[in-house]
Amino acid sequence: MQLIDGKSLAKKVQTTIATEVAKLKQEKNIVPGLAVILIGDDPASHAYVKMKAKACENPELRSENLECLFACQKRRFYIFHSSFFTSK
Repeated sequence: MQLIDGKSLAKKVQTTIATEVAKLKQEKNIVPGLAVILIGDDPASHAYVKMKAKACENPELRSENLECLFACQKRRFYIFHSSFFTSK
């Protein structure tokens, strides 16, 4: 069995992603991102989403969240969806 240095590997992946994001921004004016729709009030889910949003800060990816306590109205979802995918 081979051991993997997780921190070192993660750093390499983050560096690669940051380079690719910068290239997309410069060459095509595209800002990739993460959109999360969180339904419910589970503390573990909120912690997970917060962790993913923080990971997007490093390579300067867009990160937006839509939180709905129990049921998400279609209108609210469509507004979130269209604003995320049409803005840069």
